[in-house]
Amino acid sequence: MKKLLLLISVFFAIGAAAQQKTTAPVSGKPGALGADYPKYLNASRDAYKKSDLEDTHYNLMLTLQQLDMKIGEEILKILPENMDSLKGNKANDNVSAMTGTVIGTTIHRDYGMVNKLDVDVMSNSPLVSMLNGFINNPLLANMGGRKAMKVDGYKGSYIYEVREQTDASGKVTSVPVAEMQIPVSTSLVTIRSSGLSEDAFIKLMNTVPVSKIAALLK
Repeated sequence: MKKLLLLISVFFAIGAAAQQKTTAPVSGKPGALGADYPKYLNASRDAYKKSDLEDTHYNLMLTLQQLDMKIGEEILKILPENMDSLKGNKANDNVSAMTGTVIGTTIHRDYGMVNKLDVDVMSNSPLVSMLNGFINNPLLANMGGRKAMKVDGYKGSYIYEVREQTDASGKVTSVPVAEMQIPVSTSLVTIRSSGLSEDAFIKLMNTVPVSKIAALLK
């Protein structure tokens, strides 16, 4: 990740001198994500040699975007293929990256069909600072029905509740839902479930390799 840190330093150093172009969000399926990283890195170097700060800045943004996509692909590789009896829906795997005022990645995998569980990882999440404030304060960590716990050595907070849902025919059913949020440095791991008991949700949460995800995001 040293290359990433170096690129970020250069990115901000020349940002004020360049007219910024906009990079659109990039989203894709795993496979060849980040493949254009060398192309954009070389383009930024060539532009810098020509003192073209605008194109240098623009291609550095694209380079960082490609790195984010590659990191997202690596995170998907370490997520469990299945969660207990819930089969991973790998066809729904997705990585989205954005550069600009915020540089980050969103990684998604979901499991199950009737009873469901979603795992989402967002790097550079704006919620992390606030969540850390709650989780690290014993008086706040368990407010609003939330419960504090650790997953793979990382502090988090989850809420479990039963909600009423109405289908198209007007039938009302009660569905247990849960959401766990785990700040990891400047990133946020969110685990959501529908139809699972609280014990089942906690069991599945503890199979998410948070420490390995953290290592990739550093």
